[in-house]
Amino acid sequence: MKNLLMLIGFGLIALNAQAQDQKEKKERLSPEERFEKVDANQDGQISQAEAKGRLKKNFATIDADQNGFISLEELKNKPKGQGKKGKRKGKGKRFEKLDADQDGQISEAEAKGPIKENFATIDSNQDGFISQEELKAAPKPAKRRERKTN
Repeated sequence: MKNLLMLIGFGLIALNAQAQDQKEKKERLSPEERFEKVDANQDGQISQAEAKGRLKKNFATIDADQNGFISLEELKNKPKGQGKKGKRKGKGKRFEKLDADQDGQISEAEAKGPIKENFATIDSNQDGFISQEELKAAPKPAKRRERKTN
């Protein structure tokens, strides 16, 4: 009986420790705290070399002014779906797949399928590249024709 009580006691202690770890994981850093943690050289901006993980993957999208650095303001105003739990959907996800060089824009060489076929129309400012905003603003393709079955 004594052994059973000791075993239950140790089990409760282990569960309490695990619950504490989970609570700490759920605590989120504020944008300021996260920025300070990532900005290794403390120069007030995050370079591509300093960025890691999702921040590095989404660097071009978050770097709104495309100057090669992320400011605290850009980090605070990052597009929805760029965070830890956010999932990019629809055209955003497709954009990332097509943007092979991850420069934040799709060149005609990177474009495929209907985007390539309608490149000139989607590229509304005619700069030779499709931005994520241009792709989002593009009209949705007409309803696909039903496939004929043989």
